[in-house]
Amino acid sequence: MGSRQNKIQNYIHELTEKIISENLFEEICGADASNCSLDLRLDRANVSKEMNTLWKSGDLIKIHGRPVYYLDYQSLITHYPDSFFPSIINKGESITNYLKSTEKQRIQNTPDIKIESLDNMIGADGTLSDVILNARSACSYPPNGIPCLITGNTGVGKTMLASRMFDYICQQRNKTVPFVTLYCQNYENNSSLFTDVLLGNDHKGNQKSKQSIFEQCEGGIILFEQIEHLPYSSQNILATILKKKMYQPSSSPSLLPLNAMVIITSSLSDTNPEISAITNAVPVHLHLLDIDQRGVYEKLELIMSLLQQEALDTGISIKVHKDIITLFAMQKYPNNISDLRNEIQIACSKAFLNTSVKKNSSIYLTYQCLSLNMLNNSQESSTNNARIISLLSCIPTNYLQFNSDGTSTASEIFSNAPSVFKDHRISQFIDEFKIDINDLDNIESYVNENINVLKDCPDAQLQGLRNAINPYVMQVTLRKLQERKKIQTIKK
Repeated sequence: MGSRQNKIQNYIHELTEKIISENLFEEICGADASNCSLDLRLDRANVSKEMNTLWKSGDLIKIHGRPVYYLDYQSLITHYPDSFFPSIINKGESITNYLKSTEKQRIQNTPDIKIESLDNMIGADGTLSDVILNARSACSYPPNGIPCLITGNTGVGKTMLASRMFDYICQQRNKTVPFVTLYCQNYENNSSLFTDVLLGNDHKGNQKSKQSIFEQCEGGIILFEQIEHLPYSSQNILATILKKKMYQPSSSPSLLPLNAMVIITSSLSDTNPEISAITNAVPVHLHLLDIDQRGVYEKLELIMSLLQQEALDTGISIKVHKDIITLFAMQKYPNNISDLRNEIQIACSKAFLNTSVKKNSSIYLTYQCLSLNMLNNSQESSTNNARIISLLSCIPTNYLQFNSDGTSTASEIFSNAPSVFKDHRISQFIDEFKIDINDLDNIESYVNENINVLKDCPDAQLQGLRNAINPYVMQVTLRKLQERKKIQTIKK
């Protein structure tokens, strides 16, 4: 490396270290050619050329804009080992979007926050029961877990599931393991850069070499987001590594064992030929249903969970009438949880705007806060209204409150609904299961939706169900319970 390029790289390295140590990311975007040329007394055109050369060799990260900024890659990954940094950050984006403290620091700095895991995911005892069981098995398998492919449409919670799998592994091993996310769309048109990330690169001379992602994340989890964005050749390289459980980093003459768990997500079906190389190489496939296919009980749980999170994030308590909750539940959400979260945030922002509130006070979600799209679409789904209201009737108050600390008595009551159905509510409970099978699109889905209510059901309700439930639905239910080894509960 020439002395001029050395000076420029050292200049960017020192500036990046200063930005990191003094947390100046908002004030200083990085090094640009103009200021660098003035500070080093070099020709601006030559500085720009050398910066671009260093970026192409993987030593710098480029931030598009006017001017173009650069940061030292090695400094960033040294201080933020659990973060993934793309080679190019688009105009309008900030490097802070990619910064992530180590999970160990996150857990140590928030000792009062309970780590979420697989078993308390919404639907863990319902429509996601098989997914959770397979995910737990994959995470527990020695020595580092089995590769998993998580599929599902946009917004169903694929990344959330991967995050819960990480928490589960940390709990099982009683320690924090590395967790690194690779966004495959960043390599859609650059397969060589993806290979460098997978296997590292071994620069000659004074240029810095980069470790393989498998070396950086040894003993941890690597999440490949949206694998379908990778060229087929890149998918094949990863698939070969997964099949052989070995890889050869650029810095080593021999193969090394794969000592990390790989989780891959895709919005495509596992039968889609575009990801067939990955599908064939990954043993465990976890498919997440759209929220409208998961049943109204779990949909209501998701709505309440998102309202709890919104109250926690804003520090403002949120009060919602059951009728508004019902409208949220009747709405269809093409992009699943993403659309549902957006609707909730829009409603909360309108409520905040229309209310004079201070920190830790309350806002009320009213009809005026809802989008026209939601109000119009809910009219078409009015046939579901009675069923939703019936389910919400286990909550004794008409208004559901979501506190600023993220707690909610109403949500807790609803999540534990099976235990609060007492004898005097047998008839109402049974009515939930008395349904004309001709009205069902899918009997198995209907049973899956309600089976989490049945599992802790008291004897009185079970006896009533035996007498009143449609025989065919009962037959399917018994089979499902037997599959889950809960048939003893029914036979008591």
